[in-house]
Amino acid sequence: RGIMPPACPLRGKNAVLIGADLLNTDLSDYEELIFIDKPLGEIYAHKNQSIIVGNIDSFSLLNIDTERENLVNNFRDITQKAKCGMTYGEIVSSTLSKEQTIFALEVFKELDFIEENGFIFVKKAEKKDLISSRIYKAVSEIKNA
Repeated sequence: RGIMPPACPLRGKNAVLIGADLLNTDLSDYEELIFIDKPLGEIYAHKNQSIIVGNIDSFSLLNIDTERENLVNNFRDITQKAKCGMTYGEIVSSTLSKEQTIFALEVFKELDFIEENGFIFVKKAEKKDLISSRIYKAVSEIKNA
């Protein structure tokens, strides 16, 4: 089953798809595809598209911590790695909890704390409540159900 906030389009620069039907999903607009685990079936890259396949035994929302303090620590880590000129995929690959890092990156992008333009850039942004992120809210609601 795919989990996406209702107003989030499938096409665009950034999206998080969990359990997506890859045979019926057009991923050609994306520059970088990051798979938490090896997808079933073949993966075909389009021109100028990179694919990163992780090797996590099981992806579970239980491995994601939505507590503010943990996300603050994630933000510090991402900020340090962004200063080193790391891409989204490099940041994800360099962490122990890939699910948590992907979750944090997507929440921070949605809240406009970071920007992805080949590399990750930390922006000077106003404070925003985490609950104003549709991704954060959706994952929190699923975890607390």
